Amino acid sequence: MCRALRFSFNLFIFATLALGVARGQVVASEKPFVPSNRWAFVVGVSNYPAEIGRLRYTAKEAREFSVDLQDKLGFESDNVSLLADGGTAKEAPTSEHILSSLDSLLADKRLDKGNLFVFYFSGHGVGTPKGDFLLPSDTKNEHFEDNGVPVGKVIERIVNAGLKNVLFIADACRSGTQNNFGGQLIELCRKANIAVILGCAPGKRSYEYPKLQQGAFTHFLIEALNDPSLRDESGTLWASRVGQEVQKRVHDFTEPDHGDFAQVPAIWAEHTTLDILLGTYPQPPISDRAIESFKNTAGKLNRADFAAAMENYACELSLNDRHDQC
Repeated sequence: MCRALRFSFNLFIFATLALGVARGQVVASEKPFVPSNRWAFVVGVSNYPAEIGRLRYTAKEAREFSVDLQDKLGFESDNVSLLADGGTAKEAPTSEHILSSLDSLLADKRLDKGNLFVFYFSGHGVGTPKGDFLLPSDTKNEHFEDNGVPVGKVIERIVNAGLKNVLFIADACRSGTQNNFGGQLIELCRKANIAVILGCAPGKRSYEYPKLQQGAFTHFLIEALNDPSLRDESGTLWASRVGQEVQKRVHDFTEPDHGDFAQVPAIWAEHTTLDILLGTYPQPPISDRAIESFKNTAGKLNRADFAAAMENYACELSLNDRHDQC
């Protein structure tokens, strides 16, 4: 599929200039080199009714994740929409606010179909005969199909916006329900070509840890995003590599406490079909070997992800005076 896209990097450098990327000297940095237009919709729900089960750290996790996106992955603050308990009334993660705020963000005229878009939810999720639901803060009772936010509606909005470079992250579970949360979500994302990282496998549980002041999943997700050892030879951080590492770290951390019921995140972001470039970290000079490593990985991706990855890396090559490869 990608062989048809072996066009010149020059096209992407032109697009980069259109985004307003200034030419300048690049030095080794923990700040990634990324286009300015990256978007995120982040939701954290803690204050559920007692009968549903209150959560201690999910709102806090959402805030920390939104900060990490800005500080570590180059997201601009205006492009990160946060709804979490403990904020203003407008920031309350109610059902109405979640859908209306998502609609507002997706309608932003600056949002291009090729921009990276991250959807993050931390809270309760439940599977029902009518599909998967994210539970907002105004969930009143066990009638989740009336109170919850249908995952199908969230995915539908993202698809209708035409976005081609999407990562969906959900740390959501609820034990004791008849149907497993996550099954429909994974299937819908597969059909829409959306990369997915779930806090636990469908039907399994996520755990909060007082000693971490976080859930295990978000703790190790943030840790992995900040781990230089997870970048490939070209200095690129891929969602698949982050997902695989989080999967291992969460399992190893929770297994001593929970044995066979250890938490195991589920991922669908594989190099052979789908992956998301989260950031490239310039370490000049960029060697021919590093460039070839990047090309080999990017060349395995689907059309949209290949184009997005090439645009990102072309920026880095240009700024590092590797025009011979542009």
